[in-house]
This record gives sequence, structure tokens and C-alpha cells, in this order.
Amino acid sequence: MNKDLGDLLRGLPTPTAGPELRGRIVASRTAGTRVILPAGDRHIDGRFAVRVALALAAAVLLAIVAFPRESDDQEGVASAANAFWWASEAVAQEPGGKRYVASYPIAELDRTRFGGGQWVFQSRVIIDGFTTDTVTGDTLAINAGEYGGKAVWQIANRWGSRYFVSRDTLTVERETLRPLRRAGAQRRLQRPGAARAFDFPANGSIGPLLLASVPSGYAGSQLQPFMRPALGLIHYLYLTPVLQALPIRDGWRGSVYVTWAWRDANPIPLDARVVGRETQTVPAGTFDCWKVELRVPSNKAKTIAWISTDRHWVVRLREQLRDGALEKVLVSTTPPAP
Repeated sequence: MNKDLGDLLRGLPTPTAGPELRGRIVASRTAGTRVILPAGDRHIDGRFAVRVALALAAAVLLAIVAFPRESDDQEGVASAANAFWWASEAVAQEPGGKRYVASYPIAELDRTRFGGGQWVFQSRVIIDGFTTDTVTGDTLAINAGEYGGKAVWQIANRWGSRYFVSRDTLTVERETLRPLRRAGAQRRLQRPGAARAFDFPANGSIGPLLLASVPSGYAGSQLQPFMRPALGLIHYLYLTPVLQALPIRDGWRGSVYVTWAWRDANPIPLDARVVGRETQTVPAGTFDCWKVELRVPSNKAKTIAWISTDRHWVVRLREQLRDGALEKVLVSTTPPAP
């Protein structure tokens, strides 16, 4: 596996700087945009080094999850699910650390806004104000079906990048949106993997979707300080359909607790508030949107969601980075945009 990965990385094209690069850098610095250039014998800030170390640790963990060993243990559905979907310690837990609770009243989903359809998004990487890469293919598809004699929604989720794709499906009861089953392919670079799945406990407290209920007087969840509503986390926790079913209106604010696997221990609080309206033009059309700020209480970083005021579709998502941003923009819909 390591050899295959090494060959793939060595085969990637090496970008060559164009003659306009210097002009772009000068223009961006003139406009006040911060550009980091290499410098010799530079003192490394301790906090920055810690962040780099945490990012490297997360990358190693992601590699372990994304490239599972060929052999597989059979220690039970619960342990397999936890190992496959994501180690909880990497996502939200900080043993002995500070606890955080939601900042706003807990929001109830408006189930009348939940229905079938397909939404295709384009991923954009923006560095120093310039779009450096685009990939169209991230897809959310919701279809009616049947599972175990029950009427269900099957929510198929595909997301990734040019070199990494993740696919999985969440099956929920049609009336309550309680999760019944989650199934997906093992995540590999440009190669299909074997399907893995697990059923949620019949007496579990998770739902609707992957939202978790917390008791009155909840002491809070232990969160890593770097936790933020990154686009990958939004996809992984099926938060796009959650955003489309929130009771959003002018001036609205609310919170949800979301979990990541088959149990609701230490759920992640996610705060959302409407900060205004903006018109957004994307490949799917032009939409009047609510501008919604998303954040996790342990971190000041915000991801912005633009949600259409008519059909409550997620039209654009933007995660701000140090010197750029990651974006998802709506390309097409079924049923089509009006």
C-alpha cells in the first residue's frame, strides 16, 4: 500500500510558477493580504509549531482510517463502526479538558423541509484570493425507499477532492428521521473499497439524522481547541441536510448537538446564527440567501453557509483558512432550480 501511495504521489504533476506570479503576490500584499514566503534562519513560533504537530498527527490518523489493513477483525458491530467512521478522540474528545455547551437554544428540525432530491456541488480551493483548483462531483442525494419493512429516506453522500473520494449512505426513518443504518466504502485513493455498514441500536437516543439529545443541565462536551465546523466535518456528519431543515428566518439563532458514530457520547455542539441576507450567484443560478455563521464553542473559527430563502437549499459553504478558503458551491439540483 505504501508503495502504491508513493508511486501516486510521485506521479502528481509539479506546478510551475507563471510569469504573472510575482505581480499577483505584489498586488495581494498591496491590498493587505498576508502572504507567507520562505525565509532562512527564521524563528518558529511555538504556538504555530504546536498547530503543525496537531495537523500532522491528524493526517497520520486519517491515513490509518483511509487506508485500512486488508485483514479485518470481527469484534462486533460497535467496535467496527467506531474504528471505521472515525476515532472519537481525534474528533471531539479531550480527556480532562474544558467542557463546552451550546451557545443558543436547541433547535428542532422542520421535517416539512426535508424531502427527496439531488444536489451537486463544486469544490474550490482559494489561495491568496485566486481559485487554484476546482472539482465538481460532491453530491447529496435523498431518495425514498424501504428498509426492514419501514419507509425510509436513503441519504447518499459523496465528497472529496481530486485524489480522495468518500462515499457513504445514511438510512433514516421517513417520519422521524431516526437513523437506522450507515454504510459506506472503505476510503481509498481513487480505488473502490469493500462496503462496510452498521445498524444503529433500536433503543438509541440519536436522531433525527445524526443529532444527539442531551439531558437538562448537561455539563458539556470535552472538545479539542482546534475543533471547527470544517467542510469535511459538515459532510461527514450529514450536516448539509440538517442545515436545509433548520427553522431559519431573519435574526434566527440556534444550536444542535451532533454525534459521529453509533453512540451519542460527548456530542459536538454546533452554533448557528443568521447574520443577514445576501444574493449569491453560483453555477446553479442566482439565489436570495440567508447568511448563516456556523461555529463550535471551543474555537472562534467560523464557516459561512448561504441558504436560499425559498427552498432552503445550501447554495454555498465557505471555510476560511489562514491565507485562503475552501468553498462548496451549488452546481445543479434535481428538481431543478426555479
